[in-house]
Amino acid sequence: MDQDMAARVDQAKIFSFRLRSATDQITQTVRQCDHILEKDQCCTSQEINEISTALSEALANAIIHGNKLDPDKYVALKIKICRNKIQLIVTD
Repeated sequence: MDQDMAARVDQAKIFSFRLRSATDQITQTVRQCDHILEKDQCCTSQEINEISTALSEALANAIIHGNKLDPDKYVALKIKICRNKIQLIVTD
């Protein structure tokens, strides 16, 4: 494999979000994630639905249990798309 090909294979698309610790932020954030995944065409509609469900739960847990619904705190979401792998990292 030549060096140019290796560089392209290792490149990832990374998207970062920061949202207030309020449950009304979840739906909009999940929709934005869905849009990114649909636009990138990295997975099927069924996979996007499954990712959306998992993301909704992770964001709710971070907002409700991690940050105790404190509006002065934030939750971070990082989406990394690399070849056939999607990684979602939620941090409270």
